[in-house]
Amino acid sequence: MTIAADTSGSPTRLQLGSATSGKGDIGNYTGICIIVATLGVADGHVQGGMVGDLSFMCPTFIQSFQAGLAASGALTSALRLMTKQPLKELIMAFARELV
Repeated sequence: MTIAADTSGSPTRLQLGSATSGKGDIGNYTGICIIVATLGVADGHVQGGMVGDLSFMCPTFIQSFQAGLAASGALTSALRLMTKQPLKELIMAFARELV
């Protein structure tokens, strides 16, 4: 079974094709989604454990840890915004080649 949003080569089709090695199988896609969700839950547990451990120490450690998390999130968002528009045309070019 192949999944495609439409036959015009949309970015969704390109993302699904690259995520499933061009096969577009629903099983591969579901497996990738499960892996990503599992890693997200594991990340949440690790961050919660870090905050819990740091709460037994100096309050400055918690503040600096949270500031580091906030800074890394802001940097990630800024880099995504900077690369999203320039790469949009490149993604559409790849999508046209897939069709």
